[in-house]
Amino acid sequence: MLFSTKKVVNSSKDPFLDSIVSMSVSEGTNYTSISALKNSDVFTAVKILAQDMASNPIVLLKNGIVQKPSHITHLLNKKPNKNTTGWHMKFALAVNALLAGNGYAEILFDKTGKITGFELLKPSEVSIIQEDDHSIVSYMVGNEREVSQENMIHLKFFSYDGIIGRSPLMSLQVEIDLQNKGNKNLLGFFKNGVNSSGILKVINSELDADGKRAIREKFEEANAGDANALRTIVLDETMEYKKMEVSTEVLKLINNNIYSTKQIAKAFGIPLERMGIEMTNTSSNDANMLYMKNTLNHYFAASTAEFDSKLLEIGEWEFGYDTRRLSKMDPEEETKNVVEKLKETIITIDEARRELGYAPLPDRRGERVLANLNFTSLEKIDEYEMRRNKNAQIERGDEN
Repeated sequence: MLFSTKKVVNSSKDPFLDSIVSMSVSEGTNYTSISALKNSDVFTAVKILAQDMASNPIVLLKNGIVQKPSHITHLLNKKPNKNTTGWHMKFALAVNALLAGNGYAEILFDKTGKITGFELLKPSEVSIIQEDDHSIVSYMVGNEREVSQENMIHLKFFSYDGIIGRSPLMSLQVEIDLQNKGNKNLLGFFKNGVNSSGILKVINSELDADGKRAIREKFEEANAGDANALRTIVLDETMEYKKMEVSTEVLKLINNNIYSTKQIAKAFGIPLERMGIEMTNTSSNDANMLYMKNTLNHYFAASTAEFDSKLLEIGEWEFGYDTRRLSKMDPEEETKNVVEKLKETIITIDEARRELGYAPLPDRRGERVLANLNFTSLEKIDEYEMRRNKNAQIERGDEN
């Protein structure tokens, strides 16, 4: 008899990667935890991606054509469970996958086996149970219960084994640490300006280390900090204070340094203009299209692949994202685009009105497609030529 062994892997930790990439800096901050959101650039990057994944509705497609909303899309977009909305579940699922590398949502069923909702789970509460060949057997939620693989949505955007997701933050330890230290340096300069920008000289005295420390602390207590800003410094004849010059170029470098911001944007695949960095020679429409093509398509494809695998049978059905919100142009350009599609018989009158925010025409009159006499099929051209030739023959016969 052959026996197989199973192992439990915590998806938020990996000893191999931890030995190669240090996940913590000297201050003890773990950048794969929620504390990474204390960095404004990381917060911005995660917020941008998560809110776009949450704000664009999930749709059901059949042979590439969008279908009417279904029970599953209603659960995903509107009400996955009694405690949260679809927007917030999708947002939190994406945040967990971006920060921790893995986002989990358990699929809920009724007694008949029908899907009734989704329950968001913390990555720290979920462990993966694997066979010897590293295939997933199931998921352990806490130490209490086991959830089968097919009943767990497991969202991951980057993975080297297809099993456990990895966070982009793994590559950003140096950049985030550098940015944090620069901010602390700048904060320290304004908070304790006297402390690091002057020399206090005690005349005709020989002070040991304790004496110097005591005088320095007393002087700082009396003169440093916000409460003493712009107040007069009072010294006796035994003391002399000399202001040190601080290079403003250093402060400009700290204040204007966007290197770390660029690296964080690059790791998440986000265009710089969405991180608040002004770019030239790029229109808003072009920027939106590039963002969808080069960034969001990857995140959308990763999530819909998981939804397809867990929520649909293999076949002609698949999930997608409705990205019309992101691809909208300015009102004038959008109107021209819709009218052009209507003239070219691509959409019906009601579809055109719907895209422009108008109600359908009464009596189903808007379900028709406008025809253009300048365009027709090859069959119609053949019929027209045959009819014209026949009429020409008849006319010649009458003349004879």
